[in-house]
Amino acid sequence: MQRQAAVSCIRSRGSTLPSGEYDTVSFSGFGTWSADAADGPPRFATVQVSTAVAAPYVGILVFQNPDAQGNVVLSSADIKPVQAPLP
Repeated sequence: MQRQAAVSCIRSRGSTLPSGEYDTVSFSGFGTWSADAADGPPRFATVQVSTAVAAPYVGILVFQNPDAQGNVVLSSADIKPVQAPLP
């Protein structure tokens, strides 16, 4: 990611963290995919990571210009860890 567009830190639903502490971060921005041409247009990507004990999660979406079938998502990952994160 070469250019960050937005970032947000929040407490997840049901969080007992004190004010000013967060367990979820979301960010988005623009950059290149490893298989892109060096002079290709930047892609938009968005990421969300939650370390909440009750809801650990990582989600990543990388977008592209629509392909021949009209798909705009180049890659996506939706991962709920098997184990709770360490404190």
